[in-house]
Amino acid sequence: MNNSKKTILVIDDQRDIHLLLKSVLEHQGYRVCSALDAAQGGMMARQLKPDLVILDITMPAGGGYLAYERLRMTSSFATMPILLYTGVARQEVESKISKTPDTLMLAKPAAPGHIVSAVESLLAIH
Repeated sequence: MNNSKKTILVIDDQRDIHLLLKSVLEHQGYRVCSALDAAQGGMMARQLKPDLVILDITMPAGGGYLAYERLRMTSSFATMPILLYTGVARQEVESKISKTPDTLMLAKPAAPGHIVSAVESLLAIH
């Protein structure tokens, strides 16, 4: 897969997470863009039309659950791959978000190899 043409939008309020994901994913050839809250993430998603979104659940300005809902309600993002990269317990997330083939959850912190594998597995679906 030629990753250099794939754009990933990271929506997370922790700058260190952005730096980590940017470093790991750009090393793999992806283009990585960042948003620091759910509202900014939604606007950037509409502008950039990324190939994949990495989304945290606990954030200001609407939070990850609301961002996820808004993305899924928009027809152009209804089946876009979304990686939920969060410290929130899996059971809590799964009780609020329907599991789909386009959505995968990865618990923070994750090893760089696990992050890359999760991204590649979601992109392989599309």
